[in-house]
Amino acid sequence: MSRDRHASARTTRTLRLASLLALGVDPARISADSLRRIRVLTGATFLLIGTGILHAIEFTLLGVPEIAVAITLTAVLAFGNLALLWRTHDPLLSAHIGLALLSALLCFGMSRTGGFASSYGLWLYVLPVAAAVALDLRGVVIWVAITLALMLGFWSLPLVGVELVSRVPASQRAGQALFDQFVVMLGLAAVGVSFVDGQRRAERELGRANDELERESAYVRLLMHAAVAANQATSLDEALRECAKSVCHAMGWAAGHVYAVNERGVLVSRRIVVGDDESLGPLVDLTTQLTFQSGEGLPGRAFAWRRPVALRSADFETDSGPRMELARALGLRAGFAIPVLAHGEVVAVVEFASRELLPQDERFEPVLTLVGAQLGRAAERAVLEEKLRQVQKLEAIAQLAAGLAHEINNPMAYVRTNLNVLRSDWDELRKELEAQGDSSRSLRLAECDDLLAESAEGVDRTIAIVRDVRDLAHGANAAAEPFDLDEVVDEALRVAGAQAGPGVRIERVSGALPALRGSAGRLRQVVLNLVVNAIHAVGAQGVVRVTTELRGRQALMRVEDDGPGIDPDVRARLFEPFFTTKPVGQGTGLGLYVSYEIVRAHGGEIRVDSEPGRGTRFEVRLPLPAEVGR
Repeated sequence: MSRDRHASARTTRTLRLASLLALGVDPARISADSLRRIRVLTGATFLLIGTGILHAIEFTLLGVPEIAVAITLTAVLAFGNLALLWRTHDPLLSAHIGLALLSALLCFGMSRTGGFASSYGLWLYVLPVAAAVALDLRGVVIWVAITLALMLGFWSLPLVGVELVSRVPASQRAGQALFDQFVVMLGLAAVGVSFVDGQRRAERELGRANDELERESAYVRLLMHAAVAANQATSLDEALRECAKSVCHAMGWAAGHVYAVNERGVLVSRRIVVGDDESLGPLVDLTTQLTFQSGEGLPGRAFAWRRPVALRSADFETDSGPRMELARALGLRAGFAIPVLAHGEVVAVVEFASRELLPQDERFEPVLTLVGAQLGRAAERAVLEEKLRQVQKLEAIAQLAAGLAHEINNPMAYVRTNLNVLRSDWDELRKELEAQGDSSRSLRLAECDDLLAESAEGVDRTIAIVRDVRDLAHGANAAAEPFDLDEVVDEALRVAGAQAGPGVRIERVSGALPALRGSAGRLRQVVLNLVVNAIHAVGAQGVVRVTTELRGRQALMRVEDDGPGIDPDVRARLFEPFFTTKPVGQGTGLGLYVSYEIVRAHGGEIRVDSEPGRGTRFEVRLPLPAEVGR
């Protein structure tokens, strides 16, 4: 822990020094080369000012205060030059100005210390070195030429009769020469140190840039593999497996694990595990046996928060539970979970484990969010493909139903014709029997009348059902005719009541409804489906209540039962075709789907309200005809 604190302190000091040398300039606003030049120029300026202070002290002690004043004035102008550099972000301009200030100071100092022969003239060698450090090739050539011109100029002054006399006492000139040589060496070293420091910083920045480029390349490969896996996979499981494998390979992670959301809204293992680290076998065995509620564990948090969740080193060390203890014992140090959303709902969670720390990169989580989005598209495509298969299945069933309806309709027509003939003959026979005056037969005759009437009604209902199936198969709508909803409900109850056991009580509450328009036969099938489902729900004992009423511009029909209710995950799928909770052979899963389509074809809607343990209520709402007065 102490080493971490010291390392953090060193890193902080380094960052502060780098910011100071860069004058606080935002690296995003200038090029890397310009930033390097700014740092070199700033460092060289500070170091040369430091050596200049030594010279100022020297010349003050030697009795040449004007040179000390000149050095002080040049230092002030150098700070002004740094201010200009901070404002313009132009290191080349500031380098030329800085060299010009240094040249002017050297010319003044040489004029006071004996000219070219003075040891102070050694500072001229600093000019081309500083130019090479801070300028481009053109600038170096210019300042080499200027330096040569200054040297030749001061060298030629005695030849034209101009003698520069040193203001330094003769007895102290040897000490001055030694000190000047020492300080010039320091100045050259300062310029060299600034250059080397700038180069090393540039190399480190280039290394960081290469690392960022490699990470960016890994992210691009990651997204590409995720897209390929999502687009080419034949199933969601395959897409999840291939994508998890790509993530582990691209990021160097130890393992990945896939969870799916079951019908109860719980994360369960899909046993899709990727990774070549065999030492993680005990963790895999434990994980595949666990389930996670929303918000529980790393996968549960990703499920609940609907966004990627990272478990970094500090959290990984403190998180509790047998799975986390085993993960730490196996050398894992971090984890990450990505939710997979399809149509706005989480359908799966992909979890990863790593022996290395997670990247401290602001693009890390957004990139993996995009991976989750790619997998979500694969999940959405899988849902659409499943719906397409259901539609194709429905189309095949519709064609089969149309053929069966045609085959059933023909014998039913014969039965109805024969029943009509039988009814006519029976009427004549009954009259003959009644004419004989045998009263003992009257009860049996009445029963025969009822049997014939019920048989005719059954045949008519069978023909109507066949016609409805045929119309549904062909997508046709029955002709809209006026009908009484209460009569439709009562007729359906008479048929459905035969399926109710002795312990089931059916209650009927009628409302004063105006005549509606539509297909009475098809709506009778809707009521029959809802009532039969309610009877099955209450079992051997319970209450089924059927109510009709007028509410505004709608006619309402409710079917309520006091059965066990419906789970939320089942309630969400009630109107899907082929979905049923009944045992195999006792339900097709088409009753509610067909009822939903019939009600929708009449411009109405079906609503369901149910909670486990509180019964179920289906409500059918049908619009009133336009001709009914408001």
